[in-house]
Amino acid sequence: MTDAVKILKDWITESNNIVFFGGAGVSTESGIPDFRSTDGLYNQEYDYPPETILSHSFYEVNPEEFFRFYRNKMLYLDAQPNAAHKKLAEWEASHEEAEAVCDRMEELGYLNEAEYAGRIVRHFAAKGFGERKLRDELYRRGVPRELWDEALEQIEEEDNACAIDAFLEKKLKGSHDPKDVKRASDALARRGFRWPEIRDALRRYGMEVYD
Repeated sequence: MTDAVKILKDWITESNNIVFFGGAGVSTESGIPDFRSTDGLYNQEYDYPPETILSHSFYEVNPEEFFRFYRNKMLYLDAQPNAAHKKLAEWEASHEEAEAVCDRMEELGYLNEAEYAGRIVRHFAAKGFGERKLRDELYRRGVPRELWDEALEQIEEEDNACAIDAFLEKKLKGSHDPKDVKRASDALARRGFRWPEIRDALRRYGMEVYD
């Protein structure tokens, strides 16, 4: 037994209450890949980032690709719980104990759903995504719907316009070829922007666009 493992064992033995923060890596021994390791989802080649493919806005635009990815990469019907899962199940707290932990963390300021919602919105807006994508992310992370509008108010219309303009400049590089413009427009839709926003940006870019 290594020193690190012995220290961990002593901590567990001496503790009355333990809160476990886990991630996808807990399931790799069950044959389910994680996200960022060598064989993880983020290190494989796809036409779109995995988090984009699994979003609701992508599903609406490209359901065939969504379900193809889901069937190939998200279903592990033969996976079985590994030793970590079984041990955690043995230690599982009651509902009342879990609520008490959450309440205490909220008292200490570690849980603030409104701030969490704002961080999600700011993060994905800064990466150049539109409102539909932001709503997808809020939904996917279980943020209460009553907090969505307040969080989304942090993003100004001018911010969206600047993000779309920058995207068009980067992707089109001065091209006005209709095929290139169509691909860029479709990409913006997949990134969560609405048609009126895309249309106005195309006009600013110098394209003739009709409603």
